[in-house]
Amino acid sequence: AINGWAEFSDIDICDETADGSDDNHALLPVKGGKWFTEMSVGKSLPDYDSFLALTHFKGHVMGGFGGSNKNIGIRCASGTEGKKWIHAHTSDNGQTWDHQWSVDNEELMEKITESTKATIDHFGEHVVYIYVLRNMSVSCDCEGTAAQPVVTPNVGILASTDICAIDSACVDLVWAMTDAGLVGNHDLVERI
Repeated sequence: AINGWAEFSDIDICDETADGSDDNHALLPVKGGKWFTEMSVGKSLPDYDSFLALTHFKGHVMGGFGGSNKNIGIRCASGTEGKKWIHAHTSDNGQTWDHQWSVDNEELMEKITESTKATIDHFGEHVVYIYVLRNMSVSCDCEGTAAQPVVTPNVGILASTDICAIDSACVDLVWAMTDAGLVGNHDLVERI
């Protein structure tokens, strides 16, 4: 509402609770998961019958790049449970989450991917991915004003119904860019 979205659209913060209770999540199964058998997502997420992922492609300090796999895995995970599960070291066969923020990069990416899998499996073929490739930096948008400066030219917009194909296409486009003075792909390629 502060940013004006409420003027033209309903807003649903899927894991919001008005009364401050912990009843803000739902569990989706993770079929064949290494780390999880289920993922905690925002409570109202399963109420929808389709999913549109609008992704700003860029670098990410732990994931290499921020495509839909990273964005869906983190953004759809509930704030009180799912995000904690992803970012924490697990013990006791995944039953105890401790050492918040201690997870290594490989484990983090596997957990993010399993979280994404839960959401994508839930929506099945009713998912579309739209990527905006402009103002790309080696940093994620989550770094705010501490983010590194933009290092690539604006490429355009891509769309797909296949998460692997579109993530791969974006990486391929970044790799195909050539350095030209101050604008180039070296830093982003190195991060990826």
